Amino acid sequence: MDKYGPIVVVDGGSVGAGGVFGLSKTAVGFAYLNLSAPTLDSVDLVRAEPFSGAAQADRVVLGVEQPCVGQRLTCH
Repeated sequence: MDKYGPIVVVDGGSVGAGGVFGLSKTAVGFAYLNLSAPTLDSVDLVRAEPFSGAAQADRVVLGVEQPCVGQRLTCH
C-alpha cells in the first residue's frame, strides 16, 4: 500500500491470475476495504496459499496520527 497525500493506492494481490500453471507455487491475496463514507478507515490485506492452507492477514489503519509508522503502508 502507498499513500500519496490524500490518495491511498492498494494492491491486494491476485486471486487466481496465475492460472493452472501457478497453482501451489504462488500465494493468492486480496484486500478488504473498510469504509465509512466517504473515508477509507482501514484495509485488511489477506494472503493465502491455496493448497497448504497457510494464511496471513494484516490490518492497516489509516485514521491514526502516523499511519506509515509500523504498518504495511509507505508514505510518499
